[in-house]
Amino acid sequence: MKAKPFYALLFFIILIICYRIFGYTGHFGFDDMQYAEIAANLLDGKVDFEDHFTFRFTIIAATALSYKLFGINDFASSLPAMTLTILTLVIVYAVMRKQGFLPTIFGLAFTTTSQWLLFYSNKLMPDIYLVFFTILATYIYFHYRYESQKHVVGHAIAFSVTLLFGFMSKGTVVLLLPWLLYLFFIDFFLKKETKFWKWVIVSGTICLIFYFASIKYLTGEFFYRFKAIAQNSYLNKCSYDQQPMGILLKRLFFDFFDMTINYGMSVPLVFVVTAFISKGWRQMLQINNATSFFLVSASYYSCHQTS
Repeated sequence: MKAKPFYALLFFIILIICYRIFGYTGHFGFDDMQYAEIAANLLDGKVDFEDHFTFRFTIIAATALSYKLFGINDFASSLPAMTLTILTLVIVYAVMRKQGFLPTIFGLAFTTTSQWLLFYSNKLMPDIYLVFFTILATYIYFHYRYESQKHVVGHAIAFSVTLLFGFMSKGTVVLLLPWLLYLFFIDFFLKKETKFWKWVIVSGTICLIFYFASIKYLTGEFFYRFKAIAQNSYLNKCSYDQQPMGILLKRLFFDFFDMTINYGMSVPLVFVVTAFISKGWRQMLQINNATSFFLVSASYYSCHQTS
């Protein structure tokens, strides 16, 4: 009997659940406890916009809803991240299943066994939210460009809203900007999907206007989120603007390779680099097919994760 790709998805979903049951270590640190407090206070009608974590609306809203349904406990704290992790696996499955059982196994295995994804799969932190919304945006673009070619407005709006949700999870989603600009310029250079990107710009602008107007309504200032970030900032190892240039250069170059190995990113990266070499990097960079699109995206995301 021919093995079905769905069984691979089911296996890795069970793995995520088992990891929560047998490997859960509680709260990670100060940040997740602060998210929990903000979400619990929200249920009591208390909102503190002086705390910049309050502006991570997706995390706070999902956690508050989980607390409302299941009470304030570890299970409710873990549930949103676990749900998004499973949905991320579903997206990977949706892409890979047409390739057969073994490719689906490899795709789901590389995703699930990524050290940080597995660790954060049950943590009340923004990391899984960023992963999910990034993967979802990638899938929306892929589905329109390489599979559907229909409903351009709907795909563009979904793409913009997904990125907005990522931004509402954590501001570091802006690190996707080089990837977005690359796709944008490649499509315009090849004169493909220009209508899609025009609608992305229109819908994205509307999303941002609505977002900042909402902050204005809630706080009295359009850019109060950035003001709160500045007020809550403190010196830490990631404050590269306040540290010697040598620290920044070390982080950009030497530390990148060290973290690639230590965080388990070197194995999939070897596959990506090998595919680039075998298929020709110039042709791959044109992303004129689904394979080249995912290889370019995987290369960027691998660097993004360790940066």
